[in-house]
Amino acid sequence: MRVRWRGAGLVLFLVVGATSVGALTPSLASAAGPAKSYIAKFSQGAGSARVGIVVQDGRFKAYVCSLDENFNLQYARWYGGKVGTDGAIRQTSPDGVTFQAKVSGDEFTGQVTDAKKVALPFSGGVVAAGTDHIGLYRGESRVSGKPVLIGAVIDQDGTFASTTQFVGKIRFVTPVKDTPTYLGDKHLAVFLGTEEVPYVAALVTKLA
Repeated sequence: MRVRWRGAGLVLFLVVGATSVGALTPSLASAAGPAKSYIAKFSQGAGSARVGIVVQDGRFKAYVCSLDENFNLQYARWYGGKVGTDGAIRQTSPDGVTFQAKVSGDEFTGQVTDAKKVALPFSGGVVAAGTDHIGLYRGESRVSGKPVLIGAVIDQDGTFASTTQFVGKIRFVTPVKDTPTYLGDKHLAVFLGTEEVPYVAALVTKLA
């Protein structure tokens, strides 16, 4: 596998090893109650690109990702925080990528704008309660001894989007195999390059 990263205009490729697995949980919308998950697709850009979001008790956790390396360098980021009383969300990553969205009933719309001010709109809807496999996944592991976050979105049409990102960096381990292995209803294993090491992520069903 190789690592690709963006920082100070530099893109670097190098060979790395892989290590074990990890997992986690997160959440979505306003008043107290169960979490709701939504998935959206983009009207342009990488075909595999998706946005997964979970909302609960006025908070959210969201991830933008794809299986396309260039798209991920520009747009793949984690976001989390508070949802406005009108369902509006706006947050900017440390490197200047802005996530702007609105959750309204069963609808989820918005756009992601990269550091060069190129905006990609998206739209989607709620994931039906009790639906197996579908939604936002997050996990923790290590690659070459360094901590990574595994992020994935499984859409209702079967599309799989995923990255493995070094913590605190816009730096990804690539490529991600285009098919995950499901480990029951709420976990999946992601594989990197030619490695057979499973990197495990858990379906986000609530916000901690």
